[in-house]
Amino acid sequence: MNFAYVDIEALAGMAIGFGLVVVLPIVGLLLAHQRKMAELVHRGNYAQALDGRLQQMQAQIDELRARSAEQTLLLDDYRRQLGQPAAPPPVRKIEV
Repeated sequence: MNFAYVDIEALAGMAIGFGLVVVLPIVGLLLAHQRKMAELVHRGNYAQALDGRLQQMQAQIDELRARSAEQTLLLDDYRRQLGQPAAPPPVRKIEV
């Protein structure tokens, strides 16, 4: 095959035309698909992380409520003990 008679300008024009007509739309479709998949993956991971964090916070709130109730009961018992008359102090004999 003799390449001396190949019209480079015509070949370049055909390559550019093929790229614009065929390759460019395919690349656009692939990029759009990649963008949608990335959004789905990101949204799924974010929702899972948010659910996990929400469960942690709910457990912490439950623990704080239990501690608060326990402290309230202890304070009530302490106040009741303070309200009762105290036992008289022991009597010391003073020797002179």
